[in-house]
Amino acid sequence: MLMYLPFLYRNGKYYKKDNMRVIKLSALGFVFFVLSLVTLISCGENRNVENVGKIVKFTLQKDIDSLPIDAKYIPLETPEGCLIGSVDQLAMTDDAIFILESDQEHGGMYVFDKDGRFVTRIGNRGRGPGEYILPMSFTINSELIGILDGGMNKLLYYDIHTFEFVRQRPIFNSTYFEWLDDKTMVWGNDESNPEIPYSEFSYVVTDTSLDVNVGYLDKVIRSGYSIMTGKPVYRFKDEVRMYASFIPTVYRGTAENCTPVYTIDFDRFELPPAKYMEKISRNNQCYFDELENSGYVSSYGFFETTGALCVRYMVKHEKYIGLYSKANGQGFAYKKDDFERKISHKYSYISGVIGDYFVAPLFIPLLRENPDDVKLLPPDLKRIVDVSSDGDNPILFLFKPGV
Repeated sequence: MLMYLPFLYRNGKYYKKDNMRVIKLSALGFVFFVLSLVTLISCGENRNVENVGKIVKFTLQKDIDSLPIDAKYIPLETPEGCLIGSVDQLAMTDDAIFILESDQEHGGMYVFDKDGRFVTRIGNRGRGPGEYILPMSFTINSELIGILDGGMNKLLYYDIHTFEFVRQRPIFNSTYFEWLDDKTMVWGNDESNPEIPYSEFSYVVTDTSLDVNVGYLDKVIRSGYSIMTGKPVYRFKDEVRMYASFIPTVYRGTAENCTPVYTIDFDRFELPPAKYMEKISRNNQCYFDELENSGYVSSYGFFETTGALCVRYMVKHEKYIGLYSKANGQGFAYKKDDFERKISHKYSYISGVIGDYFVAPLFIPLLRENPDDVKLLPPDLKRIVDVSSDGDNPILFLFKPGV
C-alpha cells in the first residue's frame, strides 16, 4: 500500500491530497515496491554525508540603505483565457520563459518569450492523456518538458520545441523531481508510511523505469504533513543540487553519491531540532501552527545563480530574505518589509532564477494597494504599472545584489 500525504503547504497555500486515502498498488506500483525493497535491502545504502561543505552565513542587518540592488522588470502579456494567479516555479531557456501555476482550480503551465509576450499554454486541465489536475512542479532538458501532476500521481512529457504532448506514466508519491542524467532521476520522496522501505529518505534516485537505486538524506521526521517553499531540487549549470526540510545543508546529487556544497547559517536563528519536531508531530498531528510560533526557522527556500545565493525564510510569521555574494563571501539578511522599502515596492515571494537574477512576481493589485506608494515606484516599474490593469498577469521582478 502507498499512503498519500493529506496536506501539502507551499508558497502560502494548502493542497489537500486524497485525505490520507490508502490505495491499492497498480501492477506497476507493485513491481516498483518489490524492486525498491530488494534494492534497498541488498544495497543498504543511505549515502548521507556528515561534513557540511562551505558555511554560508546570512548576517541579520537592520541598515539596508547601503545594499546595492540591480533590478529590472518584465511584464507578462495577458491573452484571453490566460490569467496567472501565482508563479510557483519558473525557468528560462535561451528563448523562452516557463511559468508554472500550481493550483487545484486554475493550475497550468505557460510559455512566454524573453520579453514577456505570450507564446502558449502547455497541456490542459483534465484527466485524459496529456492533461493534469494539479501540476506541482516541472523540469526541462534539451528535448523534453516534464510536468509532475500531484493530483493524479503521474508524469507528463511534452516536446520542448513544439510543446506538444509526448507521453505520460504513473509515478509514486512525489511532488518534484530532476533528471540527473539520461538514465537516472532524483525524486522528492513524500512517502510517510514507515512500512514502505524507502520512506526514511528525503530523496530517492531511480532509473527511467522508476526502480529505486539509492536513497539520500534521512528525514528529520516522517509525517503526513509537509512544509514546502518552492522546488528544493534544482539544476545549477551541469549539476543537480538539493536540500530538505529542517536540514540546513544544500547537496550536490549524482546517480552515485550525494555531497554537501553549502551549509546555511541563519545567524541568530536556527532550524528546529529533530527531537522538537518529533514531539510536535507525534501521532501524525499537524505541527504547522506550533512550529510557526516557535521562534525556529519554520521553512526556507534556497536559490542560486553564478554570482550569488538567496535564501527566503520565516520565523514567527516574520519573513526574511538573505543575499550572499560569491565574489566577496559576504552574506546579509533583512526583514522582507525592510527589503521592500529598499526596492520601493512590495513583492509576493521568490519563485526562481533567470540568468544571473533572482525572480519574484509582482501583482498589480498589490502594487496599487496604496495610491501614495505608486508615486514612489522605480521609474521603469511605474511606466509598466501606469498602463496595466488589476486583471493583468504579474510583472516579473528580476534582481541581484549590485557591486
